[in-house]
Amino acid sequence: MTHAISKKPYDEFLYNVSGRLRKPIHTILETCTELLEAESENPKVQAIQTEGYQLLDLVNDIRDYAESQTGRMVLETGPIDLNAVVARVIEFAGWMVKSKPDVAFQKGRVDDLPAAQVQEARIQQVLLNLIHNALKFTDRGTLRLSAIRDGGEVTFEVADTGIGIPADRAACVFTPFETALPALDEERVGLGLGLPISKSIVESYGGRLWFESEEGKGSKFSFSLPVA
Repeated sequence: MTHAISKKPYDEFLYNVSGRLRKPIHTILETCTELLEAESENPKVQAIQTEGYQLLDLVNDIRDYAESQTGRMVLETGPIDLNAVVARVIEFAGWMVKSKPDVAFQKGRVDDLPAAQVQEARIQQVLLNLIHNALKFTDRGTLRLSAIRDGGEVTFEVADTGIGIPADRAACVFTPFETALPALDEERVGLGLGLPISKSIVESYGGRLWFESEEGKGSKFSFSLPVA
């Protein structure tokens, strides 16, 4: 069974360009891998590979956004083990926070979760988007993931002690290609697509995604899904 996000008559350009960009990026990354296998200690090749993966992430975000806006994003459904997804994401999160020594990852409340009619890869994508976003805006303190069962729903929460979102910028959070930051910050600003994509995915499965934030005190992003 599949579930497609409703079609919108634009963003064909983004869809076509992102598709064409992925092939040469994959070729560059494959070449880097071959060079590093032959000569592992090559900092220039390692730098190219690192930047290449970051570029691929950006292109994939554009592709996902364009697919969601042109009706091409088809989301499969099927009963999946949410407990396994959460365990895998917790492992990834522990690895991700190592890039910031002053940030500690905490496992919050994690209930024994029922199955849900969703696509495993997409729910994992949403959780990792929220964790990556929280880590990007948190320089010290904690990042916490919780997964709570409440009747016919499961609610996931990603909370941080980061810089928070100014009240007058809250409307930008789910706006594509916008940022909630009041001023440009090269270290933190991306394309502004991770949250809109996540919101589209969650809503396509009959769920909802929302946030609470206070400037200077952190943010909490939550999303709920109906359970099977």
